[in-house]
Amino acid sequence: MATSAEAPTEQLEACSIQGTIVYTSEKNGSDENGDGSQEKPFQTPLQAYRQHGDNVTIYVDSKDEIKGRWELLSKAQAKKVKTRYEEEKRKEKAAAEREEKDRIQREENLKKAKEITITEDSSLPKAI
Repeated sequence: MATSAEAPTEQLEACSIQGTIVYTSEKNGSDENGDGSQEKPFQTPLQAYRQHGDNVTIYVDSKDEIKGRWELLSKAQAKKVKTRYEEEKRKEKAAAEREEKDRIQREENLKKAKEITITEDSSLPKAI
């Protein structure tokens, strides 16, 4: 029987899952200060995706302490988190494209504004 520290590694080899191994803990983790290690886990699986991308294996707090401290994130939950992560990426990409389009439009407006010159109409009497 493997110890709790070895269990995730053996589970990983048994399942032949690829990617960076990251740990998350809703109780002890921190998305701001965590690094995904066992000592400093992330709080949410979404943060693990943000930091390490798509190719990541996520372990969460085990519900059953007998099995060990960590267990592999369920497929259903992983699918939900990955979908949310991909949605965030799409929104960020769309926002970046929108920002670039707005920047180009501002530059064009500035060029047009520089071409405008204000002159006094000489056919009218002088202003007092």
